[in-house]
Amino acid sequence: MRFTSLCAVLGAALLPVASAAPCRPSKPTSALETTATTSAVTETATPTKITSTGFTTMVTSTAESTVSEEAMTTVAEEAGPSNFVHNGGFEDASNTDWVVRTAEIKSDRRKARRGVKYAEPKTTNTLTVGGNHINQTINGLNTKNIYRLTFYVTVLNEQLSVGKAICSVEAMQGSELIQTWRLEYDNLGEYVERTVDFIPVADGFEFDLRLRCTQENKVTLTVALDDVSITDQGPAPAPTS
Repeated sequence: MRFTSLCAVLGAALLPVASAAPCRPSKPTSALETTATTSAVTETATPTKITSTGFTTMVTSTAESTVSEEAMTTVAEEAGPSNFVHNGGFEDASNTDWVVRTAEIKSDRRKARRGVKYAEPKTTNTLTVGGNHINQTINGLNTKNIYRLTFYVTVLNEQLSVGKAICSVEAMQGSELIQTWRLEYDNLGEYVERTVDFIPVADGFEFDLRLRCTQENKVTLTVALDDVSITDQGPAPAPTS
């Protein structure tokens, strides 16, 4: 009788352990998913399965990283029409494209339209009849197409005396005048855009930008030129009969 009571006590003590179900979550799978997003990088987490006794859990690991194009620190300028003028911004360290006569290619970030360099035709107390100019040879043009010349010009806020003379910048293709633009003195140091469409006289010619004044009197002035381009605008319209 005593032996039976001891067994009963031991059996009663062990019964909850034997009958209890294994400890597990109500759902056999749990997932932890992380997405880190910044303006530059997006990471997508992919779960990896790890199985242990009685339950399964999901542990995330980084599967891929996508770098946004907007996060690039260097932004390339949009591609535009090909410029037939070489070194149109005058920024090349060794200037092998432009020929300058009574003018200079100068470095001054405050006076350049963009970058550091610009071209400076300058005249001091002289009759200015076209000898202050920059030029280069243009090749590869199509005489059946229209081309657009664009450049930027300003009169610098330096010594200035023009009297009654009218001063202009002239664009030339060889000996033929493309266009003349009269200089402005109201906003010294502020660039203005000059542009004109033209048909080339040949597939290659000597392109010239020159300073020219009427000859009422001697003049003193300094001009800055920058960002010169000649771009193809496509075939010229057929002449109408």
